[in-house]
Amino acid sequence: MIGQIIDQTFAEIQQQLQVVTVQLEQQPQQFAAQLEDHQQQIAAQMDAHQQQFAAQLAENQQLLVAQIAQQQQQMQEALLVMINNGQQQVQQQLAGIPGLTTAQRNELLRNLNRLRRNGNLFPLVNLLGIAPPNFPPTIYAFSTLTVVQLRHLLQFYGQPHQGNREALLTRFGVFIGI
Repeated sequence: MIGQIIDQTFAEIQQQLQVVTVQLEQQPQQFAAQLEDHQQQIAAQMDAHQQQFAAQLAENQQLLVAQIAQQQQQMQEALLVMINNGQQQVQQQLAGIPGLTTAQRNELLRNLNRLRRNGNLFPLVNLLGIAPPNFPPTIYAFSTLTVVQLRHLLQFYGQPHQGNREALLTRFGVFIGI
């Protein structure tokens, strides 16, 4: 009888041991599955954060570009005001110099046109001391003058006004100092 109880107890222990062994064998698989789930969740969260970061970075870049463009525009406008004021002051100072001939004044203006840094031009005056109303204010405006405009300007200054556009543009450019 004691032998039967020992055998039965031993059988129960072996059975429990088999159950524990099966459970232990299944735990690494469960842990591996849980670990894989956690890794996928973390990867998804990282992707979401990365996308948010990229969107914020793009938005910040756009804002920065817009701010820089606005600042550049404001600076250009301020420079143009300063340049225009400077040109007006130069014209007033030249007009206020006693004994300055038209030729001398025009030579000074030609030199200023040669030294231009901003694309703006100083209009020259004719023998009567008058500047034409259609004098090109900038290098760009100069480069877009038509043949008719060039002939009119050259004639206003008493310069030869025959030839094609390229010749007229060159002649007028040399005359005004550019």
